[in-house]
Amino acid sequence: MGVAGCAPPPRARAPANLAAPAAAADAPATAAAADAPAETRIEHEGGYYTEDPSGRVMASEMEMAEGKLSYRADKPITETDLGIPLYPGATQVSSNVMSSQNKQGDTRVIIGNFTTADGVETVRAFFAARLKGAQVTDSAYATDFVISRPRESMVRVIIRPAETGGASITVNATLNQAP
Repeated sequence: MGVAGCAPPPRARAPANLAAPAAAADAPATAAAADAPAETRIEHEGGYYTEDPSGRVMASEMEMAEGKLSYRADKPITETDLGIPLYPGATQVSSNVMSSQNKQGDTRVIIGNFTTADGVETVRAFFAARLKGAQVTDSAYATDFVISRPRESMVRVIIRPAETGGASITVNATLNQAP
């Protein structure tokens, strides 16, 4: 489900906690970590949820008479998921993906947070060139791009200075699909 007028750039990097396993040189430490579950699954009536070792909910799913709800934290987000290009070289910091499926259709809400060492103006120029037709709002604190297609999708890209320098990029996408 792409957004018209968007040319895909190179892929953004996934968060460090989603990176590939450690190299063979770290095999003893990796083997010990592999013995402990990264997430604990808790079953409940109608579904389940998982927690990481700190107690943070990482995933959940629930079946109801009206349909199904699901949630996943820190899933690598792709351009295909969002329907728009991601900023090249940006690092994904976090994400949340929520889905509902019912007789009215399927809805996915995807929120991704990214950072880059590039400045806000460079990131703004990248999205301005690729999100043709987007409603753009500039303020003293952020630049906001919104692309909306009634009953189908709404994607919002918010660019602001990162606390550590460079730019922070938040992408919110609501994607609807009729049954």
